Amino acid sequence: MGKYLSPKRYLSEDEYCRIKDHVRLVCVPTDRILFHLLSLGMRISECLGVMRSGLDLALQTIKFERRKQKQASFDTLPIPGEMQIDFELFANARPFPPDWRLVPYNRITAWKRLRRWAKSTQVPYISPHMLRHTFGIRWVSRGGSLVDLARWLGHRTLQSTMVYVKWCPEDLRRRGEEIGLFSSRGPVATVSGERCPVPEKGGNDATP
Repeated sequence: MGKYLSPKRYLSEDEYCRIKDHVRLVCVPTDRILFHLLSLGMRISECLGVMRSGLDLALQTIKFERRKQKQASFDTLPIPGEMQIDFELFANARPFPPDWRLVPYNRITAWKRLRRWAKSTQVPYISPHMLRHTFGIRWVSRGGSLVDLARWLGHRTLQSTMVYVKWCPEDLRRRGEEIGLFSSRGPVATVSGERCPVPEKGGNDATP
């Protein structure tokens, strides 16, 4: 996945897992909640704007205000199962009024937290939007629908979401193989820096 996109736009799977493990095992609960919100593809302004009243532990959802919209709008995302225990422990350990923000950080503090995570895990660089892009890449690379991804990220048109397909062409190759349009790849050779299939021995047929 890493060769298709500049490393400053998204995290590799290894980098993402290293940061996730570090935040869960070492960081304070508020940092864990910040990481969870960012890793769900939310913008930094959306994460820092989530109110306590927006966390519904019964339905396991988060309601928040979408930013970068001409008109104020609210959206709701499900809390994945692996994150639910952290949200429950955080809410139960810190009973605060519903009109308080879930993560009481400003932008500067949030950025400092991310830089600390990167330094502790030896990841060269990390930003809030990198985690948003990482979510999109992980969704597409696992065969997720672009329409559903657009709804999740709050894109008004699919044109914005299509960038993740450009960044992850391997997904297009896999889809072509799934529908029988392409044959599965065989061994791969390198010619002039390009990756290309190695023709099978004894075969003279060319694929149009």
